[in-house]
Amino acid sequence: MPPFDKILRSRQFNGANLTEANLYRTDLTNVDLSGADLTKADLLSANLTGANLSKANLTGANLSFANLTGANLTNATLTDISLSWAKLENIKVDPNTLEKIQKMPQPPIELVDGILVLKKQH
Repeated sequence: MPPFDKILRSRQFNGANLTEANLYRTDLTNVDLSGADLTKADLLSANLTGANLSKANLTGANLSFANLTGANLTNATLTDISLSWAKLENIKVDPNTLEKIQKMPQPPIELVDGILVLKKQH
């Protein structure tokens, strides 16, 4: 990961209105963003490792190059988001969210015991 411009680790932003927030290169490790409105937020190259994004609205958000390892995206709204080159290992999702993610251009993924993992390449 690149050096971060902002560090907001382990903070509570549940239910916050972060519409169009500039979170470019922000370290959001273990942050609670459950139910937050992140519509059109810029999360390019953000570190969201272990973040709780359950029920968050990410409509139009840019998550390109973001690290989402271990993030919880259960029941998140993912309409028109960008996940180009995002790291999507061990993400927790519900079946509807998984279906939306699988339709996006990215590496092959699968749901194993409720955790989203990259399929092994042969």
